[in-house]
Formats: sequence, C-alpha cells, structure tokens
Amino acid sequence: MIPTNEMPAMVAKTMTGGAQCAIAGGYTSNHNTTRPASQPRETPKQWAQRYASTVPASMAVVPVKFGTKKPTVLGDDWQDKAPRGGDVQAVSWLWRKTGHNIGLLVGPDHVVLDEDELAYLRRFGVEPGKLRTPTAQSQSGSFHFWFKHPGVDLPASIGARYDADGNRIPRTGADVLTGNKQVLVQPSIVQRADGSIGRYQWLDGLSIFDVEPAELPAALLTALLALMQPRCDHKPAQPRPDG
Repeated sequence: MIPTNEMPAMVAKTMTGGAQCAIAGGYTSNHNTTRPASQPRETPKQWAQRYASTVPASMAVVPVKFGTKKPTVLGDDWQDKAPRGGDVQAVSWLWRKTGHNIGLLVGPDHVVLDEDELAYLRRFGVEPGKLRTPTAQSQSGSFHFWFKHPGVDLPASIGARYDADGNRIPRTGADVLTGNKQVLVQPSIVQRADGSIGRYQWLDGLSIFDVEPAELPAALLTALLALMQPRCDHKPAQPRPDG
C-alpha cells in the first residue's frame, strides 16, 4: 500500500471509504474505492511485477504518471523504452517507489475492444462475463475486452457514429486497440474531469492472470473485416448512347 503521505489528496480519499455497491463478479464499487474482494491488497509495484511475469514479450508493462493516463514516466519513445513481458527486474526498478499507474502495451498479438456502447457489442455476443476472455471495467464504467489478434489489418473503431460535421458522437461503438496502443489496468486510478476518482479493475475470474485471450467472435471479425474493404463513393460511368 502506498503511504498516504506520498499520495495526492484526491487519491488518499479513495483508500479510506465511501459508499459501495455490488458489480459483476463479486467486486464492490462506487467507481473509486473498489478492490477485488477475492484478492489481497498489493502495491502497484507488486501488481507490475505480476504483469511482467505473466504477459508475453510481445507486450510491455508501462509506468504511467500516477492519477493520470499519461505514459510520461519514460519520456519520449516510451513504447520502445517500456520493459517487455518477462523483464521483471526492469519493472521492479521502475516501480521501486510504487507510485505509478500501470499500462499494458497491447502489442501485435492481441487486440482490445475499448467499449463505448455495450448495446452495440452485444449484437456480436460481446458482453461482460459472457465470454471466457480477459475483461476489465475502466474508470468510466465501460469495459475492455481482450482477444487474440486475428493476424489481419483491423480498423481503428467499429460502430462509431458521426454528426453532420464529421465529429464522432460520444458513447458510440468501440475503439479497436492493438500494436503500440496502451490500456490502463488494475490497480490504476485516474482523476476524472469532474474531480472524482475512477479505478480500473478486472472482472472476477476474468483477469489476464486467470484466462487467455479468446479468439474474436466470428460475427465480430466479419464486421471488422467489412470495414477494411475499399468503398466506392462514385457511381460507375454510364455508357453514352449512340449518336
């Protein structure tokens, strides 16, 4: 546990109380004071060491500025500097003060659906607890679903809708994260725009330590691949009549 006197005030409050409510898998949450009921209290350093000893070398464990989503601890080229899976020694050194959030660089072998509209993903059978694949609740209350990468190019998002000016409408579809994209993981916490605290947490029994990423559901993969097909915005030229 990080000593309270080493944490920002907005973080210290989350460790000491608050109304709670039950969520899937035996967690208790008000989106800022949650701990998985079945797991011991571990420092961020211990969590980072567990990730390093679990994830493959195609992924990286990223130190992220405490209370934020910013991977600024390593400076520029942080994707290249972050220790790869298996490098527990480097992770132990980076988290020696136990004060960083934790990000995972998804890598080329995996894909994460960062859900913005759960109702849209349900049509493909993707919802919390239904699939035996790593699933986490983010600080906003939405979900991250981890899958094996299918080995083909994928779009950056699916199901997103846009207004007349071309701006993406909030809370539509899902982002498709792979390669050098980062995903924050438990026990990271961030301060939201309204000043409240949000926490990242794995669903009970569906952490990256518990299950392997599953294959993308067939219907979802078909929909993703359809988005990669070239589109023709012009009608084919009509033959000119004789004469």
